[in-house]
Amino acid sequence: PQQPEQQQRPLPAEHKLECFAAVCREVGLDRSLRLAIAGATATGALLLGEQVQTGTEAKLFAQLVLRATHAGGVPLEAMREARRQGHAVLALPTLDTELEAVFAAYFAAAQGLAFWSSIGVGGSCVPVHDLRQGTVGTFDLEGKGATASDITFIHHALEAFDLHLPNGMNSWSNNFGDEGARALARLLASPHASALGWIGLGNNKIGVEGFKALALQAFGHHPNLRFADVRDNPQWGNPSLGEEAEQILKEAIPVGFELVTGTTKDGTEIKFKK
Repeated sequence: PQQPEQQQRPLPAEHKLECFAAVCREVGLDRSLRLAIAGATATGALLLGEQVQTGTEAKLFAQLVLRATHAGGVPLEAMREARRQGHAVLALPTLDTELEAVFAAYFAAAQGLAFWSSIGVGGSCVPVHDLRQGTVGTFDLEGKGATASDITFIHHALEAFDLHLPNGMNSWSNNFGDEGARALARLLASPHASALGWIGLGNNKIGVEGFKALALQAFGHHPNLRFADVRDNPQWGNPSLGEEAEQILKEAIPVGFELVTGTTKDGTEIKFKK
């Protein structure tokens, strides 16, 4: 008879790093990269205590690192040489899960703040150098096909590099859905998004549950956010968000917050300011 699959047991804390290092060796990571990641782990940058719970997850991370360091056939040493010339761009493979996104963010950070000029994930890009220099006025994600995993990566990359979103964020026409909206709510509630003053969220397939997360975790408590364009949800061309979603948002936003919730037939924006 076929043996039942054994359930993965969480690794004891003292064995997580050893397991991780062993898997790195298995997939062929060079010694200098292993040491860089181990050093970051020792200072808590990889959050192994919270994120890597099983040997399977440790192996997933190591494989992701291997894929990233050879993305597009570019080995790590070539990336280092590009950085020395002032234009190192890390092109990450597609991030299928939010767990992969967390791991990818801390892998990138293990190279050090000054290593990357920008990091590409999916169709979006985290402009590390420009955010560090404060030369970005709007974080532009419009039409990038961003998903919940991409938003989770951006969130943890900002944390790992200690960077902050600028005053504006244009996230129109992506594939957030309710899951992506929840990931975005967690990002907006973090200190790394505290300077954000406006956000565009139109045409993102966000429904009632997604707007509930945004309203309760972000819009209602954000220190500076005072404008959100949320029309064309959950589908393009909807004249409004629907009564329930609009009521949730209107009750949660603070005084002075302005919403754009729809468009009339003649193209006039439907606005609500509390």
